[in-house]
Amino acid sequence: MEHVECQSYGSGTGVSLKLQVANGAFHRHGWGCTPDPERAMTYLSAAASNAASIENIALRDGHKGGGAAKGELVLAIFELANSFRHGWGVKKDPVAAKQVSRDQLPYERQISQPC
Repeated sequence: MEHVECQSYGSGTGVSLKLQVANGAFHRHGWGCTPDPERAMTYLSAAASNAASIENIALRDGHKGGGAAKGELVLAIFELANSFRHGWGVKKDPVAAKQVSRDQLPYERQISQPC
């Protein structure tokens, strides 16, 4: 089976954000590569951080509905919370899982408003 790897994920936009989230799932579950939950956390954390930056810029610029990274932000945070809840790539930590999920709420409220 061929190793799946994201080669260009530094820009934090469009396809590269989707690849960061996908690479997190690939490495966590071993889909097309050797399972590596710690590396999965690196990709998922980067995706959440980059997506949050994009959404913050959009909200700051007056886009009440958020920006182009809404889906990636929600999915990355969901995956990070599950990682803490189940101990995938990090020490199992239900408190951190709840905190990560709670941190998502302000973004969900802001980006769910109509444009």
